[in-house]
Amino acid sequence: MIIACVHQLNIYCCREENLPPGTTFLQIEAKDVDLGANVSYRIRSPEVKHFFALHPFTGELSLLRSLDYESFPDQEASITFLVEAFDIYGTMPPGIATVTVIVKDMNDYPPVFSKRIYKGMVAPDAVKGTPITTVYAEDADPPGLPASRVRYRVDDIQFPYPASIFDVEEDSGRVITRVNLNEEPTTIFKVSEVFSL
Repeated sequence: MIIACVHQLNIYCCREENLPPGTTFLQIEAKDVDLGANVSYRIRSPEVKHFFALHPFTGELSLLRSLDYESFPDQEASITFLVEAFDIYGTMPPGIATVTVIVKDMNDYPPVFSKRIYKGMVAPDAVKGTPITTVYAEDADPPGLPASRVRYRVDDIQFPYPASIFDVEEDSGRVITRVNLNEEPTTIFKVSEVFSL
């Protein structure tokens, strides 16, 4: 949780999307120099009161509903609103600060391969770097964002020997020979490709 003071006129807070309702993510703090002052807090912007709750005495800002990055119309998924701190028994005007909550995109969808099985053939004496086939996976996260980028690698845990012979180009998905081959002509290898984000 971040603590921000109301005397900071602009408060910026970056939080991941899809946090559950009730999550407290920011604490607003105001100081009143008057002795015995009772500071209270409230959201001044009515258009965001369905998104956030501001505890009147602690200044803790929490979510009333989960924020989804993809639901924002532009690339800068953010909500800006005003909060105020005031002395319950005082006559002075409230202290006002602008709060901007920037919603960070998270990886909502795992990539999905376009085929269940890819097959390729290569000469038993092929040289290192010989292309065999290309694998392809798509990600349903918004294009152009880091969460939508698909990178490929060979699963060297499940298939250690084939992984020592074959490789996959991280960005293109092109499967190639990792070494110069010297195999029997009828040898069949099973290689598991995995994607990472």
